[in-house]
Amino acid sequence: AHPDISAQGLYFAYFWNGTEGVISGTSAFCPLTSGIISLVNDALIVSGKPALGFLNPCIYSKGLKGFTDTVNGSSHGCNTDGFPTAPRWDPVTRFGTPVFPELLELAGGYYH
Repeated sequence: AHPDISAQGLYFAYFWNGTEGVISGTSAFCPLTSGIISLVNDALIVSGKPALGFLNPCIYSKGLKGFTDTVNGSSHGCNTDGFPTAPRWDPVTRFGTPVFPELLELAGGYYH
């Protein structure tokens, strides 16, 4: 089992309530990714188009061009490296990090 998408999750800089800081883990990734998808939906709605809805069909049909492909490296755990990546195949980040302008362009032509 591996994720469909991922994003920066290590040493993620934030600014909240007048304070700057750094956070790691899903506490950084989930809000970032949901915020990007929300901005795409907002742009679609403003232009009179429907929101993306269930995201997986969009991602799997044409969305992979809207993500940064992780082509180098591997996962690390239990004092060993594992799950090496290759172009368009990475069991740790799957499609990779969302790229807002590309996702917005792809979403403009996606209807299900």
